[in-house]
Amino acid sequence: MRAAEAAKNTSALIEGTVHRVDTGSTLVKETSESFNVAAEATSRIGAIISEIAGAAGQQADAISQVTRAIHEIDVVTQSNATAAGESSYAAEELNTQAAMMRTSVAQLLTLVGGAGAATPHGSRAGERRQ
Repeated sequence: MRAAEAAKNTSALIEGTVHRVDTGSTLVKETSESFNVAAEATSRIGAIISEIAGAAGQQADAISQVTRAIHEIDVVTQSNATAAGESSYAAEELNTQAAMMRTSVAQLLTLVGGAGAATPHGSRAGERRQ
């Protein structure tokens, strides 16, 4: 009986061990599947981060282009302001020279004298403009 009882105990131990091995195998399989899901999620996250980095780089390039364009606009605006100031000075100078020319022509007409001499406005002395 002892042998039968020992065989029964051995059989029970073997069945328990087989059951624990099956349970362990199931846990290993589930753990492996969980790791695979985590690895896929990590891969997707890496891809998303790469896309974000690419978009950030494109935005940085665009901002750089806008900055250069604004600088060029500033340079052109300053150049235009300088040209406008120079044009204003030249116009004043031309007005001054025109006034001096009118004075010189009037003095010349006075020196030349006579009824048929031209006036500074292009008509002859004594004639009326129409």
